[in-house]
Amino acid sequence: MAQRIHQRTPQQISLSVPDMDCPSCPEKIANSVSTLDGIHEVDP
Repeated sequence: MAQRIHQRTPQQISLSVPDMDCPSCPEKIANSVSTLDGIHEVDP
């Protein structure tokens, strides 16, 4: 029996996090999101 390989189309999302305006906030969020399964690239 042939084995099927499912490929997913890459998706892009934008997140807005209110009240996080310190210079290190984007880096903290990017570092946390980059540890999630299925995340291949984070652009803060």
